[in-house]
Amino acid sequence: MTITRIPSNEATSEPSEATQAPIKEEIQFKKVAIAIAGKTYYVNCPANEEASLHASVSYINNFALNLKSDMPRIGQEDLLVLCCLNLYEKLQEQKASNTNERLVRQEADALLEKIIKDAKTMIG
Repeated sequence: MTITRIPSNEATSEPSEATQAPIKEEIQFKKVAIAIAGKTYYVNCPANEEASLHASVSYINNFALNLKSDMPRIGQEDLLVLCCLNLYEKLQEQKASNTNERLVRQEADALLEKIIKDAKTMIG
């Protein structure tokens, strides 16, 4: 997706053709206006991903507004940098959690296979 920032005094106008990313012929893109922490941005979004985009925007907007409520004097750029850093940390924590869950599942599977093998040996 390509994001183009629209200054707040031009929030209702659309970006010029020169600011848009080239569109692939096989994928249909849709220009979608989104708002994060009071600023409007235009995103060239694959038409079939618009619902996902809106869900992402909702999550990020709420996250940014929560950060801003803790630091009311923070500028937009600093707010978005902090938002990115915090979300990246959450992503890394989730990856670590997924890795740990996968390892526990593998250990459980190996133990179950050993129990089944031992049971078969005892039975017959």
